[in-house]
Order: sequence, then C-alpha cells, then structure tokens
Amino acid sequence: MTSTLMNKLVIVVLAVLGSWATEAMARTLPEAAASMAERHEQWMAQYDRKYSDDAEKESRLQIFKENAEFVEKFNSEGNRTYKLSLNAFADLSTEEFFASRTGYKMRSNQSRSDNINASFMYESLTDIPMSMDWRDQEAVTPIKNQGKCGKKLFCIFLHLLLFLSKYYRSRITKQTTRNKDKSKLNKALAVNKN
Repeated sequence: MTSTLMNKLVIVVLAVLGSWATEAMARTLPEAAASMAERHEQWMAQYDRKYSDDAEKESRLQIFKENAEFVEKFNSEGNRTYKLSLNAFADLSTEEFFASRTGYKMRSNQSRSDNINASFMYESLTDIPMSMDWRDQEAVTPIKNQGKCGKKLFCIFLHLLLFLSKYYRSRITKQTTRNKDKSKLNKALAVNKN
C-alpha cells in the first residue's frame, strides 16, 4: 500500500513541476518585452534619463534591449574573471558611444570593419624591420625609476619636474653657449684695441 501511495505522490509532484515548467516556457513575447520595458523604465529612473518623444524612447529601448542581452549572454558564459553590468551608457549604440566619448565621428555609410582597414596605408611592405627600438628614433624617453609612485598626483608632479628640468637645462645650455661666444668676442675686441 505504501508503494502505491508513494507512486501517486511522485506522480502528483511531477505533474506540479511539469505545469510550472510549462508555464515558464509558455511565457509570451509581449510579457518578455514588458519585462524589458520595465527594466528600461527602472534604468531611466536610476540614471535620470528622459527622451524627447515616444519614437526616441522606443529606439532607445531597442538599443537598451540589445545591450542588456549582450551583458546577460556575456555573464552567462562564465569563463571570465569579471562580470558586465548595465551602466549610464546602456541606451547608446557602439557608434554613438565612441562619437560622444572619444571625439571620433564615424560616417553614417561606414561600418566599423571598413574603418579599421581603410584609415591606414603602409608605405612599403617590403622594408619592414624585424624589430625596432623607439628610443633610437627618439620617439620615447628612457625609462625613469619612479620609486613607489602610488599617488597619481605625485606621478604627475614627477613628470612635470622632469619636463621642466629638461626645458631649463636646454635653455641654460643655450645661454651658456651665448655667454661663451660673447666672452670670446669681448676678448677679441680687447686684443684689437691694444
């Protein structure tokens, strides 16, 4: 008897779990869209975002949805040491973000992949050296030991000090050279007067 009671109980539990699973899977698209619209409304309140009209709000909702789906997919992969989240830029497309934050203006008829390849042309593909030291080209300065440069303000001060010392050293060198030339000229004039 207990075995039939146990079987009935298992069947009832499976039926309840099955109905819950079916209900979750039967969620309609408008419900999911309403959920995303609610998330967008919450996000708008959090970042005090207002749009000029309903058309702009709808287009921003679409961009927000795409960015939210990207974040969810990225985080669900789980093979990274960090997680993404929606921020104040979640209603901007990639192009809008770059244009507003980096000063870059992408042409409307240009895709990102076109931009990467077309903006730079090599002079000569045959004369490429195997390695290059930018210090030899005087494009960078030698490495400076900054010690325990933990404070950003201190680092800025250190670099400013190095720049000023180079600047004044070059001015003093020029001035010393001029003074030596003047003293030679004065000696020559004194010799000629005698």
